[in-house]
Amino acid sequence: MAKVINSGATCPKCRTKSINYAINGGNYVYTCVNCDEVINEADLVVENIKQDQPAEIPQDVLSKFVDNNVIACQSHLVDELIAHQFEGFSGEDIENYYHFPCLDCGEPMEELEKDEFGDVYYRCNSCGNDIKESVGSFEPKEVLEWWLVNEWLYRKLREEGEVVIDNGFCRWWGRTCSGQAIHLDGVIEDIYRKIQ
Repeated sequence: MAKVINSGATCPKCRTKSINYAINGGNYVYTCVNCDEVINEADLVVENIKQDQPAEIPQDVLSKFVDNNVIACQSHLVDELIAHQFEGFSGEDIENYYHFPCLDCGEPMEELEKDEFGDVYYRCNSCGNDIKESVGSFEPKEVLEWWLVNEWLYRKLREEGEVVIDNGFCRWWGRTCSGQAIHLDGVIEDIYRKIQ
């Protein structure tokens, strides 16, 4: 007699997590306890791969999310203010502007502190590597568009490591991609998923 084991997999027919399997003569036999259906192994694998992936967010939902949080494109204005070093728009006022890749694993590094000589200490959150580097040794991210955003989205974008400016008057997001609708940006979907 074959030993029956609960696999915890989801049945593609009744959508319950009630698939048992037994090894019968060297072959796996999958059966749903709920609907008594014998399940093809390929169907079982496909169904459970689909379940492991996050549900797709409809584009109209993401578009409305952007409409509620992104105010206006102000690329020309912000670029000019940065070029003329206007107060609140210097390199030090732009957060997450520099990409600090870990020299060991390539993941982004977090700025820990600055000393009196302008040296900055960084820590890699991925591998735990600590380094001390001069601020000028890293390249800035390439900002292609500047968008005026509300305070809530500004905070979320900053947390995601996006380029942002808060000069006490307004808040801008330095978008590093262009040519597609904002609601298609991965960071927008990531933020939306985290609030659900």
